Amino acid sequence: MADKKVVSKLFDSIAPRFADRPGGYARVLRLGRRQGDCAEIAQIELVGSEYDPTADQAGESTQPEVAASGGGVGGRLRAAAKRLTGGDKDKKDTSDADTADE
Repeated sequence: MADKKVVSKLFDSIAPRFADRPGGYARVLRLGRRQGDCAEIAQIELVGSEYDPTADQAGESTQPEVAASGGGVGGRLRAAAKRLTGGDKDKKDTSDADTADE
């Protein structure tokens, strides 16, 4: 690592969180393939950096808004996929189908 600030943050603030953990520090979420060059996309996150709803009430939330609106790993996965693919192009409108059944 070339940036001394990044190394300092890693050893001063992030490493103590994982001192008691024997392994499994990161989670890899496979997002599928990117349009255009068909390259595989993955989201890598540190275990323990999940959204904490109690931090929102205290006003000290440092998580991005995307993680807050998702509701768990699946929500973050959908938000990341939506961000990388450019929106809800594949999503069909189901409101017409719901009203036709009544």
